[in-house]
Amino acid sequence: MGAIDQAARQGLWKAMANVAPAERGRVRRALWPEVRAVDIENQQQLLAMAPEDGWFRRSRYGDNAAASAFLIVQHGDEALWERFLPVLADLVPSGEVAGSEYAMMYDRLQMTKDQPQRYGTQMTCPHGTGQWTLWRLEDAERVDEFRASVGLGPVAEYVDSFKTGAPPTC
Repeated sequence: MGAIDQAARQGLWKAMANVAPAERGRVRRALWPEVRAVDIENQQQLLAMAPEDGWFRRSRYGDNAAASAFLIVQHGDEALWERFLPVLADLVPSGEVAGSEYAMMYDRLQMTKDQPQRYGTQMTCPHGTGQWTLWRLEDAERVDEFRASVGLGPVAEYVDSFKTGAPPTC
């Protein structure tokens, strides 16, 4: 399911990379419903298999299953994030969940609520700019401290990675 999640997105990114920037919105509108259909099917399957203890722990299900579960939930909606975020938070200290995964889900939920992010994992593309921009931060002076606490590198390096390696969805 994780591979299907990524394949759908990679297909979209590849299609967008092969057209002029002015046409990317059109390509996205054409293909996004297919990506969302994959997301919804994956989410339904994942929820049907969800362990009684609340999450796909690395020690029991393996790294691949745990990472795939994270991707599927991360590509869900606010209700899924609110359901699973507390579970992930409890599992980070034991290593059953990667701190970076918790941070991404936390920040995505904040962004969806139009609130500042803590860990600096979410980027946005203001309309008409064509440039990826870091979503606003809860505490810009401490963001690298927050990132380090969950195993992430400096925010400046992350932002720089969007200059060359980001999907062309902007």
